[in-house]
Amino acid sequence: GYDNAQQLAWLQKIKEYGLFGADASPGSITKAHLNLLTFGSSAHQLLRVEDSITDAIIDAFAGKFDLLMTNPPFGKGKYDDPIGLEKMRSGELQLGWSWSPGHPEKKKALPKADPAALFIDRNLQLLKPGGRLLIVVPDGLLSNAGDRYIREYLMGVKDPETGQFYGGKAIVKAVVSLPTQTFAISGTGAKTSFIYLQKKRHEAEEQGPIFMAVAEHVGYIKKGNTEVRDPEGNDLLAIADAYVKGRSV
Repeated sequence: GYDNAQQLAWLQKIKEYGLFGADASPGSITKAHLNLLTFGSSAHQLLRVEDSITDAIIDAFAGKFDLLMTNPPFGKGKYDDPIGLEKMRSGELQLGWSWSPGHPEKKKALPKADPAALFIDRNLQLLKPGGRLLIVVPDGLLSNAGDRYIREYLMGVKDPETGQFYGGKAIVKAVVSLPTQTFAISGTGAKTSFIYLQKKRHEAEEQGPIFMAVAEHVGYIKKGNTEVRDPEGNDLLAIADAYVKGRSV
């Protein structure tokens, strides 16, 4: 392991050379740039893209990221760009299709798809084997019967006798439920969670226990058109602490 000084040195190198971001909104890019500068990241790369699925520059980063954190579009309907959907049906990208659970050989091309599902698949493509993804998703993706094939695609199919999952592209490390206030200031009251995934290093890598938690407070609430501090605090701090402690015992 590294001592504190070595960890700080690595953190500084990451801040200087290892950060990359992409967004469709010029305003978000500007805010992210200023935010990163305040934290000492002077050589980051921020890219404005019209569509992160079809963008050729992002294609060049396939298999190169250690960690990705993202929030897909909410409240804007389904993704229906024909070029993007065709891309999501090729090679290792497969969620431009749908199929009955357990029957991936019977694929049907989707005329439109949930952006969150496409973002998961696209981001796993961009990760190195063993790379980590934290992504916000609508709760329906985790529970709707019609989305079961997506969950099986990610985690694999559970053997009822052994309890093990077979197949799948990722290991689910954690799922944390978020309150509807989380994105209220952005105009959506969608019920969401964030999931923490690790891209499999090899096909036989096993799914372990999944850390699960519910956050009822995230540090702020919407009041009128502004955010104000939540007097009940921020549950995510305790949840993160519990996750770290649970993984260290």
